[in-house]
Amino acid sequence: MGLCGSGATPIAIIAKNNEFDVSGYDLNISIYYKDALIKNNIEILKLLVLKLGYSK
Repeated sequence: MGLCGSGATPIAIIAKNNEFDVSGYDLNISIYYKDALIKNNIEILKLLVLKLGYSK
C-alpha cells in the first residue's frame, strides 16, 4: 500500500499515535507527506519496481 498519499498518511499517523508499529512503501514520495511521516517516526521505504516489457 502506498504510504505517502493524502489518505494513507493521516491513517498511518493515527495508528502510530495509538502505539501501532507502522511503516510502508511508496513509489512517489511527496516531500509534504514525507515530512509529516518522519516527524511521527514512521519509516518510509522506497519500493523498487522492475518494469518488464512483453511481446505479443
